[in-house]
Amino acid sequence: MTDWTRDIDRGEYGASNRNWGGMIVNPAVFVPTAILSLSVILFSLIAPQASADLFSSMRVGAVTYFDWFFMSVGNIVLLFCIAVAISPLGNIRLGGKGATPDYSR
Repeated sequence: MTDWTRDIDRGEYGASNRNWGGMIVNPAVFVPTAILSLSVILFSLIAPQASADLFSSMRVGAVTYFDWFFMSVGNIVLLFCIAVAISPLGNIRLGGKGATPDYSR
């Protein structure tokens, strides 16, 4: 296998990453997500009935008001995949002309 990672132009990508506890994290993504996740977990532990009612009403609201959106997105993605598969774009070989599978029988 060739080391394709040396050919990637990283630019400023990953410049804000930090090493926290042996993990490489981007604080701009990790901190808000961790705060939101911990808030939901703590709310569920502190007030289980209130959180169950809230989550149930959110589910009912999403299904009631956005069911058309879920169905539309699913159908649009399916039609896009079919269009790409039958168009000339479906013949593009990923990895270039001389690419061979790394894991095949």
